[in-house]
Amino acid sequence: MVDLARLQLELDNANVFRTKATLAKLRKSIETRKAALDKSAAGLLGMIAKAAARAHAGVYGDDATTTGPGAQIVVKISGEKVTATFVQGEAETQWFDGAVQLDGSIVGRSLVAPEGVALTCTGFTLECGYVWAPAMLRFDDRIDARGKRHTVELWFQQSKWVHARPFSR
Repeated sequence: MVDLARLQLELDNANVFRTKATLAKLRKSIETRKAALDKSAAGLLGMIAKAAARAHAGVYGDDATTTGPGAQIVVKISGEKVTATFVQGEAETQWFDGAVQLDGSIVGRSLVAPEGVALTCTGFTLECGYVWAPAMLRFDDRIDARGKRHTVELWFQQSKWVHARPFSR
């Protein structure tokens, strides 16, 4: 990154002094180093995504249900792409759509009911009035009466950040 900044400064200086040969040489050097950095970042992101998949992909049960099969969240991580699907009985809907980031966080968007607006029908769709909101998945290990549980929560932004009920496995 320091080399890239230094080369950018040299490019700026070359622009000031208007030497065409220096400009061409610096531009090529910057493009080469940028390509190398992009390739390294992609490799690193791939490794982070694989670690996230091992740790977080799977089926999570509704913590509010204590008897029988309740609602579930199915988290799938394919490459950097992350989806979470809400499943209840035969019905299912996409709960979250996002990606793994270089810092290991999982951010994207979620379909939510808008604040203070009446929905036009009962379906969980854009046509019924739901809107896409910035969202993230937060994972945590918690200890409760059932023992150690790996938990997922959906956090989404409306007028403030709020979270949906937790699901665990």
